[in-house]
Amino acid sequence: MRSDALRADLLLLVAAAIWGAGFIAQKLGMDHMGPLLFTGLRLLIGALVLLPLVHLRRHRRRPRTRPASLAVVSLVLLCAFAAQQIGIQHTTASKAGFITALYVIFTPIIGLAFAQRTRPGLWLCAILALAGLALLSLQPTEPLAMQAGDAIVLLAAMLWGLHVVLIARLAPASDPVRLAFWQFLLAGAGATAIALAIEDNHTRAVIQGLPALLYSAIFATAVAFTIQILAQRSAPATHVAVLLSFEAVFAAIFGALILHDRLSPREIAGASLVFLAVLASQIRPSRRTAASGAKSFPPSTDPG
Repeated sequence: MRSDALRADLLLLVAAAIWGAGFIAQKLGMDHMGPLLFTGLRLLIGALVLLPLVHLRRHRRRPRTRPASLAVVSLVLLCAFAAQQIGIQHTTASKAGFITALYVIFTPIIGLAFAQRTRPGLWLCAILALAGLALLSLQPTEPLAMQAGDAIVLLAAMLWGLHVVLIARLAPASDPVRLAFWQFLLAGAGATAIALAIEDNHTRAVIQGLPALLYSAIFATAVAFTIQILAQRSAPATHVAVLLSFEAVFAAIFGALILHDRLSPREIAGASLVFLAVLASQIRPSRRTAASGAKSFPPSTDPG
């Protein structure tokens, strides 16, 4: 129904806003602790936040996600976070933001491997959003040569695209709170174990970075990722990627409001292109077209 689609779109924009502000918290938290420890703790705290909801929903008769599927999506989440956090340390923030946003293009490409077709209009929206993100994120003075950090962030973008596609398949037949909880718990435990083995972290550093860590854990993890799963129960993966690309616009807005960054005319033009892409993505085919195209989408559910 149209009302369900509109609600999903609004939820995704809320998630994009949370992640846009979360970029600032993430950057501040990384000043005090290693990337893997920050990732592991934010995911574990996020799981802890959702634990009461999991307990309250324990009697609901909802299909359970297969353990194998849950393990795969959790591993992808862990690898995406780790690659993004590590790569950011070895490239500029603007280049990292743009390269990460390439998941807008990777999502429909990866979806083809899962027999998820994307209507031509959404491909155009993704390309328009990508052009806007280039204006918003890339700086004219920065070289475009691929460095080691850029390659790692590019890997993260591919993994985020894969994560969106996997959630599109699992979300319709899974309890959203349980799916989010187990993702966070498994990925967080893995990241924390690796961090304790290879990173040099101290308790004082964690305490100093606690405000940023708590925002990232509660809002950017527990709230935003659960919102994503809820929204993807009724939204195609590419459509989701286009809407979530608005994260970069919110990051620029919050950077201007909180860090007093000034937006140049080029950055404002880029944000406007992303906004146009989001608006254009709301143009949906007629019922007759949608009905005929629905046959091209396989059941995006895991029967477990």
